Amino acid sequence: MAVTMPGRPLTRLDRNECTSLLPGVAEAIRGDVDGWHCYPDPDAWLLTEMLAAKLRLHPDEIVVGPGSAELLERVLRTCVGGTRGQVVYAAPAFEAYADLVRRAGAVPVAVAHGATNIDALLAAVTPSTRAVIVCNPHNPTGAALTAADLDYLLANVGRNVLVVVDEAYKEFVADVANADSPDGVGFVARGHDQVVVTRTFSKAHGLAGLRVGYLAARPALARVLRRAGLPFHVSAPAQIAAAASLRADSTLESRCSWIRGERERVRHALHAAGFLQVPRSHANFVWIPLPSAAEAFVSHCADSGFAVRGYPGYGVRISLAAPADNAEFIRVAARARMIEQVDRCVTNSNTAMA
Repeated sequence: MAVTMPGRPLTRLDRNECTSLLPGVAEAIRGDVDGWHCYPDPDAWLLTEMLAAKLRLHPDEIVVGPGSAELLERVLRTCVGGTRGQVVYAAPAFEAYADLVRRAGAVPVAVAHGATNIDALLAAVTPSTRAVIVCNPHNPTGAALTAADLDYLLANVGRNVLVVVDEAYKEFVADVANADSPDGVGFVARGHDQVVVTRTFSKAHGLAGLRVGYLAARPALARVLRRAGLPFHVSAPAQIAAAASLRADSTLESRCSWIRGERERVRHALHAAGFLQVPRSHANFVWIPLPSAAEAFVSHCADSGFAVRGYPGYGVRISLAAPADNAEFIRVAARARMIEQVDRCVTNSNTAMA
């Protein structure tokens, strides 16, 4: 749930967006404008080859599309569509999952608190299960599975179940060079033909408005998924921008490094304000567990000028923004905590007097 206030601008901490393009992206788009009267490359082949080189995959194992949500829809429609089979994923979840599963003619099965509980996900798998979606790092909690966790899942889920690893927030993981860091692409490289990995340029690369993402899968499946897309579905500006963004590696890492530090600062500040259960995050947001107060907290933030994302029964996700916005949000959150404590004292006092 998100709250908007008609006629009143809100600071958006509910979309997990980055604040700007990477260097060279705007210039690359402007430099290509004279070619926009032509259709774009239907297979985004330049971008595909760049991604393959970066990920150490063959170009036949990469499929570019207009955002990872579209690619996930394509995977479900192609591999699960019309079966009335089940698709298992952890709850709370990216809001689009349930809708995309239903659009594919399948049945969503949300496993409460399953973000890092592989056994809970496996327990939900039945003979009717066609796919398991693993969001890693997890949206909205920021939790991350390890490579060992994914090994365990693949060893136990069954060969007839597709495993889709949604790595929209991969770049924000604290130690991407660590051998145990979550990386679904490595499973594709090692020949796991039941694994599909989706990634996006919307988050760390700051291209949410241009809609471009990609997936990695073994060649036979990637070929089917490439053919399942609409023609000319990734615009020329999106392809050019994504390619330019890939060239800005050092600036991307500096951005992600700053976000890693800022999310820890925000987490510690929330702890100091009384939100003691805020977990470590591996994405560009933090998570406040508020199972009985998510809606009230979202409303309080909206009244104070901030849009945050609430998940009733679970908690609230807060996107990281500019330092000044983050600092003001922490003050708003602290006031909400104080109001909660005062309300509890009044309630307890009234109960004692009754």
